[in-house]
Amino acid sequence: MNCGIISAANNLQNDARQYGIDLVVNSDGTITFYHGTSKENALKIKESGFFKDTFFSHAIDVTGYCDASPIYYAKVKNKDGVIIKADIDCRYIDFASGTGEFLTNDDCVPISCIFIEPPEHLMEKEQHDPADLIINIFNIITPALKQNGFKISEGDNTTVYVSHEESDIDFVIKVKALN
Repeated sequence: MNCGIISAANNLQNDARQYGIDLVVNSDGTITFYHGTSKENALKIKESGFFKDTFFSHAIDVTGYCDASPIYYAKVKNKDGVIIKADIDCRYIDFASGTGEFLTNDDCVPISCIFIEPPEHLMEKEQHDPADLIINIFNIITPALKQNGFKISEGDNTTVYVSHEESDIDFVIKVKALN
């Protein structure tokens, strides 16, 4: 077994763990990832691999930070798409700590690649409230905004004000409850 594959998998596993994402390294040194896409694209991927900057999740129904999951891309965006379950050499994978996703750093062919259908009970879970998605995204970017000098203050329970003292950047995020 190639020590480079195992080392890359262990490094990726440690990087993800710092953000609360647990990865399992397979016995061959790969890690299993999931990618939702159309059937047409899935067949192309199975034949020639993934392109650079292809995003993956560590699970079928979530990404690290509640972004759109493989189920969304397979069944909502593409209606009749599929989820690719792929065992990948982690030397070709980077962790995007901002989104909790994984992406290829070069073109790569997975060690193994199968198409799967999500269980029905997970399909129901995929119906996101748009307000929840906005809140999740804002929670992800808040530390970066603060680190770059933005001031964040809350108004009522649906309003957040964001401003930057050294520039003319000010904006308001207002989320209405959808009932």
